[in-house]
Amino acid sequence: TGARLGLDPLVCNIIQSWLVDSTALSKATLSLTIDQNHATDIEKNISWTLTRDEDFNFRAAHWADLHGLLLGSLPPQVAFLWGHHFTSFDIADDKSSITVNAKVVQTGEIVQIIGDLLVAADGALSAVRQTFLPHHELRYAGYCAWRGVLDFAGN
Repeated sequence: TGARLGLDPLVCNIIQSWLVDSTALSKATLSLTIDQNHATDIEKNISWTLTRDEDFNFRAAHWADLHGLLLGSLPPQVAFLWGHHFTSFDIADDKSSITVNAKVVQTGEIVQIIGDLLVAADGALSAVRQTFLPHHELRYAGYCAWRGVLDFAGN
């Protein structure tokens, strides 16, 4: 149970290119073969189909499964540091590296980490994005809820 991501075919191809096992993504996700948009008029007690796509070809991935696949595919020389909170970063003048300042959660110590790439995967209220794009304002993009029925009869 829990929130899942809908991954379109292009995203699936990109993620698969990062994984050591080319079948890992299809094993860890569920096929979303049909997309149907439905409307309901509660006052009139009627509902109808707005659109239906039977060649949808998306995959449903749980966050934890996707994180595990990506983390497990990192080469040994890549440092992934748990328990660090981003505070700031500096890009080298020649743009060949980035220095990240982070606070170690357990000790409160500020450490510098030098790397080739900073991945801002810190959520909707990203501190990395706010530092990199300080004048970018978030905007409400609407609320969306998906409900799905998955057939597990064959499993």
